[in-house]
Amino acid sequence: MQDKNKTQLYIQLSRHNEVQEGPVRLTDVAKVYGLGTEEKKKLDAVELLCIKKGAFGRYSLSAGEIADKLLAKYPRYDPVFLGDPEIVLEYPRPQNRTGIRDWIWTAFVSAVIFVGSAFTIMTFIRECDLDDLFAGIYDHLGMANAADMHGIEIGFAIGMGAGMLLYFNHFGRFRLQNEPTPMEMEMHQYMEDAEETVLETGNTKGEDE
Repeated sequence: MQDKNKTQLYIQLSRHNEVQEGPVRLTDVAKVYGLGTEEKKKLDAVELLCIKKGAFGRYSLSAGEIADKLLAKYPRYDPVFLGDPEIVLEYPRPQNRTGIRDWIWTAFVSAVIFVGSAFTIMTFIRECDLDDLFAGIYDHLGMANAADMHGIEIGFAIGMGAGMLLYFNHFGRFRLQNEPTPMEMEMHQYMEDAEETVLETGNTKGEDE
């Protein structure tokens, strides 16, 4: 039962939050509703925890811990939390790569992907014996003499490339549709799994703490 002497407020927690060293305040991880502007500013400034310099990693924070911090400073409020009861704070390592290093790394990864994809496709073609299959198609169509023109093979290659572009939904910065790409969905699933692991096993702090 709500205490009539307390002011009820609603706190919308954000599941994943990127933070930096130093104090982490309520405004960094949540939005407060149900209060006036001045009261909201006071609550937004409440410090929830302090991250040490160089302590890179992910941290977990629960709604109960946030409530304790708020009520310790402002006991007249009655917080109601919306969303996930636990959140993840990520303190990422800074990326200090030079432009040349990025280009070299991109070229290396692209070469590995190209060679690996080509090898996979050639293995598939050899395994399925597509040469005999195409020859049989030419024969059934009465176009045995056209086999030397490699028309079906060319169409197969173009169709495979077009199919991959349609499946992955983008080429460079050009996007065919506004829907998330399969890679984006896989990365989203990976982030969700990582966050669940952090919440279940505890904080994953860097070695430099």
